Amino acid sequence: MSFGLSLLSMGMQMYGQVQQGKQQQQMFEYNAAVNRQQGEMIQQAGALKVEQMRRSKSRMASSQVAAYAKAGVRMTGSPLQVVADTATELEMDIMIEDYNTRIGVINAQNQSDLNIMRGSQAMSSAYIGAGTTLLSQLPSFVGSRGSSPNIPTTSTYKQSNVSYGYANSGTYAV
Repeated sequence: MSFGLSLLSMGMQMYGQVQQGKQQQQMFEYNAAVNRQQGEMIQQAGALKVEQMRRSKSRMASSQVAAYAKAGVRMTGSPLQVVADTATELEMDIMIEDYNTRIGVINAQNQSDLNIMRGSQAMSSAYIGAGTTLLSQLPSFVGSRGSSPNIPTTSTYKQSNVSYGYANSGTYAV
């Protein structure tokens, strides 16, 4: 009876280890999905911000040209250079925003990939743990099987140079 309970206990322990690994894997896969969503949101927000910056750049250049024209300044020399410098600075800001957006998307994707890897690793660890449980407890089951009174073992009864194999039930018959 204790052999059966021990075997059941070992089986439940192994099942628990595998289930825990599955739960961890599901958690990491969920986190990976969240990271992918964050990457998509960063991409959308960055694209929107770049578009807003481009429109602002266009308005700024138009405002500068209009202000110079209203003041009667010709668009040559220094005034033209100021407008060009402003456009260049605004374009640099746009490029920096685009770069930062790309970095944010890459970071979110890397985090997603890492979570997928962690989930796979959790599942592998669960199977290794269950296998370790089996291998560490198996010798005690094999050893206890031979000494259990409820499980017959084989013995040999020898009479007149003839051997007979019988189950060890306590009685021998010839």
